[in-house]
Amino acid sequence: MTSRYKPELVKFMSYKDGIVYDKDRVFTTEKLLQITPDHLCRWMSQQTYGDAEPSEEMRPVHRRSSTLEFSKKAISSFMPRINATWDPMTERGNPTRSDAVNKLIKKVKKFEVRREGAETKARRSVEFEEFMNLLLLVRSQWEQNKTSFMVGSVLSLQWHIMARIDDMMKLQFSNFSPNTEYASTLLFQMRWSKNIQEERDAPEQIVVGSMDPKMCALLNLAVYIESSTNVTSSEFLYGNPKDGDCAVRRFLADMVKDTVFKKIKSGKLGTHSLRKGATTYATRSGISKDFVNRRGRWRTRKGVVDVYIDNTQPYLDALTAASLTGPAGPCFYTTKTGISCVTPQWLVDQVAPTVKQLMGDSIATTLALPLLWAALEPPDNYQYPLLLSKLKQKILCAYTNAGGSPDLNPVERKEFFVTSDGSQLSLVVIDSSESAVEESNTSTANTERVCARNSGARREFAALHSQIATGRRLMAEVMNEVQRARRDSQRDMQKTQAILRRLAMKPGLNREAITSDDHPESSANASTPQRGLVARLSKRPKDLFELWHEYQFGCGRLKPAKDFTAVERGLNKFAYSRRKVLRYSSKPCSLRFPERHVSRQGLRCLR
Repeated sequence: MTSRYKPELVKFMSYKDGIVYDKDRVFTTEKLLQITPDHLCRWMSQQTYGDAEPSEEMRPVHRRSSTLEFSKKAISSFMPRINATWDPMTERGNPTRSDAVNKLIKKVKKFEVRREGAETKARRSVEFEEFMNLLLLVRSQWEQNKTSFMVGSVLSLQWHIMARIDDMMKLQFSNFSPNTEYASTLLFQMRWSKNIQEERDAPEQIVVGSMDPKMCALLNLAVYIESSTNVTSSEFLYGNPKDGDCAVRRFLADMVKDTVFKKIKSGKLGTHSLRKGATTYATRSGISKDFVNRRGRWRTRKGVVDVYIDNTQPYLDALTAASLTGPAGPCFYTTKTGISCVTPQWLVDQVAPTVKQLMGDSIATTLALPLLWAALEPPDNYQYPLLLSKLKQKILCAYTNAGGSPDLNPVERKEFFVTSDGSQLSLVVIDSSESAVEESNTSTANTERVCARNSGARREFAALHSQIATGRRLMAEVMNEVQRARRDSQRDMQKTQAILRRLAMKPGLNREAITSDDHPESSANASTPQRGLVARLSKRPKDLFELWHEYQFGCGRLKPAKDFTAVERGLNKFAYSRRKVLRYSSKPCSLRFPERHVSRQGLRCLR
């Protein structure tokens, strides 16, 4: 990036000093500290208006605001105080971060909105119809131009993964890996990109097939690898990463200039238009901007919490990838049951041997299925070729030699729906979508009509699946409530059992004992002996009053000593024999003051 920034600094310093500097000129720190916001504003005005001090009638017709912002960013990278805001009082800091420079750029933007500025040179996003037309033009060049194999694969994969063209040229075979959960899909990691600065910035992302063969990234990738002769000479997927994008740019420019190509909107198109077009198409299809942001690998770390959230989000990524497969929808390539001649070993050895050599058996098995399907698909179903004639004959001969019938396609495509089960990705297969296409797919127009009819069924299935998911969620909530109530009841039961166990360890109680404890007056006046109480005497009474109370009423909800039977007195004979003195106190002198009478009786016995 420094190689692009340095020319801007040289241009500015040449204007400021009035000297034409070489492009390799190194400026000292003292020289850079002499730059002021006034110097920058005069230079930018000269570049934009054609005059260093423009009048109110002049308009910025020579430069765009985006060009001024790039110049500001380039010069700012060389400033000694790059992080300091410009202070007009002390005239210190970074002059590119001054209010004067920012106001100048805002003024130019206002003129651009009013159509009074310079014409834009930015590449607009490609529309979906234009992209489909472009893919058809590339396929029409398959037999004449060998570069078209690579361009077709680059365009479809670039659209599918929302990548830049320079990032595509740096894709390596090692960036792809098999998907163990869904064998009909692939995983990849973009290691070379503008926004990828750390290892965690390269999440694992999914590559799925499409019901539309033109847009199928798996089919186009397999065709490119098996049809190219020099693909094994480099570790990079699309050859030389330095000038590979130039070939794609030239080919794309020729296709856009072709009279067959029809533009829907005015504006310039380029390789970056595909990234813009894929982003716009996914957003228009109802995908959230955050989902598109993750699929396109734009930087999302704005807060501390973003460091703790894993960048690999399977459901969000798969949902966006499915929308990029077009209106026909995503699909799996699977072998039909009952065909014994199609084995994994035969697929990697006979159908995709080059893929096996470069990417391994697992990926070769995944990419061989689209090739086998395209080779055995009737040519009348589509108005464009699915495979090169040479590659198709090779696969047909291998399939016939293995005992297969060329009239029966051993591979079927199954459309699926992307959903999630908690944090797990779930790809639900939509049944019988392939058969409807095969029965009435006699031309491209018929295919489009079938896709239109199936789109309603797909939406109905999506609504049905949403209802099922809602029912599952409600059922899960009910089960959670039941389990919570069960835990609460078990906790209360355990508390009750603990209380009962503690009570069982104490002497037994009855209703009469509880009543006598709550109302001692009524218990004292009762003449009949109480039943069901434990007959036991305390070992060491504290005073004579407690001794008398134990004899008359009982202590601690025990049976009064005066009501002991002969057997009960025998069980407590040692303690009871020492307290026979209480028999003489059966007729107390005063019930209102029993402690006074007991004390006299006790003193008499002690004497």
